Amino acid sequence: MKQMLTTGKVALAGLMGDGAILKAMKTNEDDTVTAYDRARQHADARPESVAFFEKALGDEQRHRTWFEQTAAAA
Repeated sequence: MKQMLTTGKVALAGLMGDGAILKAMKTNEDDTVTAYDRARQHADARPESVAFFEKALGDEQRHRTWFEQTAAAA
């Protein structure tokens, strides 16, 4: 269901142009950033898991920034 919602909003945005697609994709990145941030802060997370989540979080934050900047320029 989550995958259908994620791809569905991007597909709908496709009807409105590149800027709308990028903004929709940015909202997907928002969800992923939130998930990794929560995972790295989880009380039961092992140190190696925290390190993985922090690296992944940084990647997703960079992706989100790119989507924001590119959508603003579109």
